[in-house]
Amino acid sequence: MPPDALTGLMTWAQTERPAVALVICSGFLSNATKDWLKDYQSSNRPPFRIRYWERPQLGSMLSKNMDLAWKHGVSHSELRSLAEIIAAENEMFEKAWYGRKPTEGSELAAGIDPEIEKAMREGIRQVEEKYGKKTLMATMSDEFSWGMLSGKLSTLRWVLGEDWDFLDT
Repeated sequence: MPPDALTGLMTWAQTERPAVALVICSGFLSNATKDWLKDYQSSNRPPFRIRYWERPQLGSMLSKNMDLAWKHGVSHSELRSLAEIIAAENEMFEKAWYGRKPTEGSELAAGIDPEIEKAMREGIRQVEEKYGKKTLMATMSDEFSWGMLSGKLSTLRWVLGEDWDFLDT
């Protein structure tokens, strides 16, 4: 952040007289900018304090206040965003739903209302188009793979506020 970026803040602060003029920088202030702030303080003796927070201070504050960071959509490098978690949960849901579908000609398929079956077949087509039939079949190829899918779905739902082991599709 160059010193020129702070002149507007200092002009506003001289007029409005806040207790503190706070500069928040997602990266780092340049040495020239820090020198400019010191010179400004020495030369102008403002009736307010000048403070700045840089990346290390922001990271420390975020790690201590994660709920506040999440509330305002500020991500932390170690956590996934809510949008990523919801997208992953949706993917696991679709794959689990696909794995539980009745196959054509099975006893379960025989008793399904034709309109519901039509909608289900369209859903199957969309999921196959999205993930590929080969990938979907690998997801349920054995008990281990099915267990991994179930565990992922349960965990993602728990993170989103559901009870453990909620595997409804």
